[in-house]
Amino acid sequence: VTQPDSASVPGDQPYQLAVEGMSCEHCASAVERAVREVAGVTAVRVSLDQKLAEVVGGAPQQVVGAI
Repeated sequence: VTQPDSASVPGDQPYQLAVEGMSCEHCASAVERAVREVAGVTAVRVSLDQKLAEVVGGAPQQVVGAI
């Protein structure tokens, strides 16, 4: 997982994380569930094709740790 440049992103600004190793929809769903459980996350969208997670809220370091 590759973090955004900033360690702190404003709560209402989406940020993207590159997620390596996802090979199926089950993987993408597992990543989405893990990110949703992070305190402060208000939205998450995972793209299997692009190998990206777009997240709103939560501390990026905590999100990366959850993945």
